[in-house]
Amino acid sequence: MMKKIHLGADDDDFFFRNRDGSRRSKNTVGKRFREKLWASGIPYRSKGIGPRLHDVRHSFCCHALKNMSESGIDMYCALPILSTYIGHSSIQSTEQYLRLTEEFYPEVTQKTGARVYPEVYLVEAN
Repeated sequence: MMKKIHLGADDDDFFFRNRDGSRRSKNTVGKRFREKLWASGIPYRSKGIGPRLHDVRHSFCCHALKNMSESGIDMYCALPILSTYIGHSSIQSTEQYLRLTEEFYPEVTQKTGARVYPEVYLVEAN
């Protein structure tokens, strides 16, 4: 992905960088991300509440794992591939980014016929 965004980039170049190739400051990256959120109509609700730039990384990992799974790659084989791709030193680090959701994997609930969490119905108190 780096080479698609930054033509001629080396593997060890900064992803968020200034025109001269130096590292862009964390504050500038955060400010630009919030500007893009607002321009897209997505409200930024404050530090710690988000959305956060790091949430994009989580979303990427979930979508990448889903795509690999749909292309026939066993999930146990896909995890080391994904872990290496995003630069983690362990699969456990990558697992923290992943969420097994019904939206991404409806076949899990279809095959088992069960939900991890049962439906919850709210009852109004008298």
